[in-house]
Amino acid sequence: MILEGMLRVMKVSLISEGFEARDSTKDFAPYTVEVLGPPERTARWTRESGRAV
Repeated sequence: MILEGMLRVMKVSLISEGFEARDSTKDFAPYTVEVLGPPERTARWTRESGRAV
């Protein structure tokens, strides 16, 4: 139960930052998150710190 909750939080965090993410569809890698694509925008923390990416 804890692992599923942690994975849900990681997936929601990635999606909220613009990444395309989902639960793993691979049988050999259960309880993982697949990141399918990068964010389409600059992450919020890079804008706030003033650093260029």
